[in-house]
Amino acid sequence: MDGGHALAAALAVASLLQASPVSATESVPEKDVVVKKSAFKGRWPLPFDRVTLTCRPRGYANTMTTPEGKFALNDAARAEGFPELTALRPKGRRVSDGKAGLDEFAKAADEICTRNWSRR
Repeated sequence: MDGGHALAAALAVASLLQASPVSATESVPEKDVVVKKSAFKGRWPLPFDRVTLTCRPRGYANTMTTPEGKFALNDAARAEGFPELTALRPKGRRVSDGKAGLDEFAKAADEICTRNWSRR
């Protein structure tokens, strides 16, 4: 194959690749932070003694993993489809008390993530 044919073949392949879009996933750094009830400053509304926060830089999804699943800590995580922490209702408490405590806890956990990234 001479140079002209090779160039034509390369251009044809390149045009085919452009015709079929490939979704690119953005690589976002993350850091896992274990938070224990005994060390948490504030009200702990959860029925377990520790959780793991997955923290990402500001504007990205921060989540919390519990024995009952992974939950959103901020709007970005909710936009990705993670359920709000209020979906996890502590047993034995009134719904209104549980929701307020869980909302407050999610905000505090998201702030822990923000502080972890601001120290870098």
